[in-house]
Amino acid sequence: MGIVAPPGLSDAAHSELLAMLEVMYLVATSDGFFSIPERAEFLKSVESLSEGKIGGTELSELVEVWVSRGSTEELPVRLNRLAQELPDLISRRIAYGLAVQIAEVDGQFLESEAKMLGRVAQAFELAEGAPEEITQSVRMSRGPRLPEH
Repeated sequence: MGIVAPPGLSDAAHSELLAMLEVMYLVATSDGFFSIPERAEFLKSVESLSEGKIGGTELSELVEVWVSRGSTEELPVRLNRLAQELPDLISRRIAYGLAVQIAEVDGQFLESEAKMLGRVAQAFELAEGAPEEITQSVRMSRGPRLPEH
């Protein structure tokens, strides 16, 4: 199942959208690799979530920037920068919800992804219980899962 665009995403400024995508990328790669389903869904989702404003070329350039930041910018500094780029609680909650979706897209919710989401929640100063509430909301918005055969 694909990434569901949350209400309010279409109101995000371009810089906020880029920060949200970087948060998704951080969670998707927190286990040290980008699984094929995660990568495919991420690439497909970016164009859809950005309503075509971010295409393949810009995305490739963004990923290169994000990779280089990973080797030069410590994670707490990076998360604090992203929090500043998402100036309000609504945009931070949207980013967190998108990150939950990318973590679950391959059917495996790994401990490393859960830890990264915890660090994101802390940097974004989400209230106690908010991460669980956002996660529940995301899961409900995606509808019931069909049993696998």
